[in-house]
Amino acid sequence: AIICSRLDMPGGIERAIVNTANLFADNDHPVSLIILDETDKSFYPIHSSVNIQQYPLAFGITSKGNKLSRKIQFLRDIKKLKAILKKIKPDSVIASEYPFAITAQLPSNPSGLVTILELPSDARFVRQPIGF
Repeated sequence: AIICSRLDMPGGIERAIVNTANLFADNDHPVSLIILDETDKSFYPIHSSVNIQQYPLAFGITSKGNKLSRKIQFLRDIKKLKAILKKIKPDSVIASEYPFAITAQLPSNPSGLVTILELPSDARFVRQPIGF
């Protein structure tokens, strides 16, 4: 499974995520692309065999609410993502952001699950949680 936040913008990480999914699909590997945003649209074309799933999870990264409500939402979204991963049972997970990678490694997931965390090379572009 490949987990990312959004793909509707023409950025480098968006291209890397789509290219990775397409590469696996081109080599006949089953790919689930889990987009955790309000839209499942992609700026870059995605291989037709890629299973696209979209869920509006923000992991507390929002200007709405207060510190406590954002932390509660963060925990709720972790629980939801764990349930999604449990349902699709991936052999490995590639994540574009640290909350996704951390969730994939929580103890309730099957042993042997490999998680790879992709990050932008420039730390200025890493989204920081609001209020944490």
